[in-house]
Amino acid sequence: MSFWKAVLGTRQQRRLARYERRVAAIGKLEPELRLLSDDVLGERAGALRERARGAPERGDNPEKLDDLLVEAFAVGREASRRTLGMRHFDVQLMGGMALHEGLIVEMKTGEGKTLVATLPAFLDAITGDGVHIVTVNDYLAQRDAEWMGPLYRMLGLSVGVILEEMEGDETEARKAAYACDVTYGTNHEIAFDYLRDNLAVDPEEIVHRGFSHAIIDEVDFLIIDEARTPLIISGPSHEDADVYDRVDRVTRSLHEGYHYVVEPKTRTANLTDVGIEAVQDGLSIELLTDLRNLELYHAVHQSILAHGVYHRDVDYIVEDARVFIVDEFTGRVSEDKRYADGLHQAIEAKERVEVRAEDRTLAKVTYQTFFGRYRKLSGMTGTAYTEREEFSKTYGRDVQVIPTHKPMIREDFADGIYDTLDDKHDAIIAEILELREKGRPVLVGSTSVRESERISRRLRQADVPHAVLNAKNHSAEAEVIAQAGRRGAVTISTNMAGRGTDIVLGGTGDDTNAPTVVAAGGLHVIGTAHHESVRIDDQLRGRAGRQGDPGSSQFIVSLDDEIWQKFGRADIEEIREALNGAQERGRPIELGWVERRLRGLQRKVDEENKAIRRDVLKYDLVIHAQRETIYGWRRTLVTGEGYDPEKLVREVVEDLGDESEDYAELMAALRALFHVDFDVPAERRGDLYGEVTRRALELLHRREREIGADVLNELGRQILLGSIDELWTDHLSALERLEEGIGLRGYAQVDPVIEWRREATEMWEQLLSMVRRRAVGLWFRVEVATDVEPELGPAPTPTEPTTRPKQTTRRG
Repeated sequence: MSFWKAVLGTRQQRRLARYERRVAAIGKLEPELRLLSDDVLGERAGALRERARGAPERGDNPEKLDDLLVEAFAVGREASRRTLGMRHFDVQLMGGMALHEGLIVEMKTGEGKTLVATLPAFLDAITGDGVHIVTVNDYLAQRDAEWMGPLYRMLGLSVGVILEEMEGDETEARKAAYACDVTYGTNHEIAFDYLRDNLAVDPEEIVHRGFSHAIIDEVDFLIIDEARTPLIISGPSHEDADVYDRVDRVTRSLHEGYHYVVEPKTRTANLTDVGIEAVQDGLSIELLTDLRNLELYHAVHQSILAHGVYHRDVDYIVEDARVFIVDEFTGRVSEDKRYADGLHQAIEAKERVEVRAEDRTLAKVTYQTFFGRYRKLSGMTGTAYTEREEFSKTYGRDVQVIPTHKPMIREDFADGIYDTLDDKHDAIIAEILELREKGRPVLVGSTSVRESERISRRLRQADVPHAVLNAKNHSAEAEVIAQAGRRGAVTISTNMAGRGTDIVLGGTGDDTNAPTVVAAGGLHVIGTAHHESVRIDDQLRGRAGRQGDPGSSQFIVSLDDEIWQKFGRADIEEIREALNGAQERGRPIELGWVERRLRGLQRKVDEENKAIRRDVLKYDLVIHAQRETIYGWRRTLVTGEGYDPEKLVREVVEDLGDESEDYAELMAALRALFHVDFDVPAERRGDLYGEVTRRALELLHRREREIGADVLNELGRQILLGSIDELWTDHLSALERLEEGIGLRGYAQVDPVIEWRREATEMWEQLLSMVRRRAVGLWFRVEVATDVEPELGPAPTPTEPTTRPKQTTRRG
């Protein structure tokens, strides 16, 4: 330890010491505030709003929020005591201070993070800028908005909530929610609304009002785990969906390992030579890789992925003759999410349900770049400190650990490691029976719907009453969680119960049952398999031992678990060879080095996932700059600004001049674009581009005089907006194809990222030129009936969304 660190303490300790001084100051205001009536307390909150906003007409400048923090937190705590019956603990005040400073806050499960967020939200909202509190699912967003609503309203703030399905006029409902001082919503809904706003064709369709402060609950999940997957909004393409049924009839007869090879680690699959021949015979074609068969080749590749890599009740479920994606981190499904690039169609064909038309990308963003739009970003979770380096490098955010209100007394047992799945399941059932006899509630956390149903089946055979919470019965979530802490309760859940879920000992609303559960030892958590991230394991453990309650946890795993078979098959074979049959069937493997080896594999997977996230960000940074330019351009056009026909004409002439050095070639291009003869006499060719530009502008002004500048400008705005949408969509598809193949450049000793940036930049310049040329060409070609008022709205495009797009896709 350095001399200065020994004298001054670590940065973590120095912050906590500063927070403690503020906590003491807040405490000194408490007796005074207790004596105030509700109305007067509300007036104190109103006075804080006036001080934060200032009064320029009186020469009063806004006060700094840091200077208002102590009083604001004191008023907020008193309002919470009165409206919610909950008085913020000192550590909750400290957590709120860290959030106000834009930090990532680690607070253990059960420490009341929902209540913590109210104080920095109040402080930031009094400036008049909206605060977004981001949660992991609709259930928590709605619960927290309703739960905390009375507190905000006493403080004079309005509260809204964004859900996947909104009542009434959806656009108006979303606009109203975003217009509130504090808005709760899920990460994907808030991000998708941003994308949909940038597909709007009318200002009235835009729902976001800006990006001020986002407070993200379960922040490590939302901006780290989820960061590997871009968010995509798609629309219908004109591809033939029947090709997937045709291909599936052939690939269904292929055999893994012979006709195609699967790489579970990278989730890829490739045909062998024998497989290619079998497919060619089955489809009655001569050469699958022929350019004329590219559509078939793509469909075949997606079909073997569907059969070999993606599994029912693990990656997706089938309900009501439809395929729904199961989120690997939350265990939940969304009706609107679909795999991209034809994979969803291939799975639909595999499951013999209706194959819906393939989609094409209309808009795309990653969470890294989306949340980077906020002026202030902070978050909280029970597991952040281990990811402090990634938070710092990717988001520029430091992590602050907040002490627990009461000492943590949960006991975390070493893993129970078994050879086979059957042995593991036997041990889990035996453990449940033993704990249930003692009156302890048990939460069994599984990694998939399939695994949760296996455990449920075994419990039914043993006549053990239990509840199941997974993607197939998510509607019962609130009821299941409310009863999960009751004496002897057994709850089987996927990751749905792993984050943001507070299991109260004795059950919600039944304080009489709680002492017996506490005396029995509290909640016991059993993990049926390790996750790819240690943090997700820790989140599951964290359901037990809340607020100083007793509790315990243990992972009971097997060498057959998917994570080991997927990422460490060679290691597992080596372990089994080392055991050399000495392992007694049904008994746990009690060798410390085996658990260390498995933990090492898990850390290795975690590091690989970090590398994937870094790559996603590297590639997206280029697209992000392009996206911001396009969206900014669109926004000015949608709001009626930013359309300058003269500027467009000048830029198009310049583009053509840059591309065409040959005079005859340039004249031909100009004739095709403007539909007039542009032949320039030899004596005027010294200023060729000046002369061409002058003539083009003469044509422009002549049309404006003949038809009317207002009519033509509105038409030109519509055409330009349609051109941007159509060609930007094509550009995104081209970038996706480039990204898919860019990794192969590494074999040629070329940095794929540098190549990606170079080619993406060239494609961007081409895109801008094509947009301008298409818009100008259409503008000069279109005939306008002067006695008919033009309809407002964008020029028709192949995507042509008439409402805010609901179809959303995430890449698999």
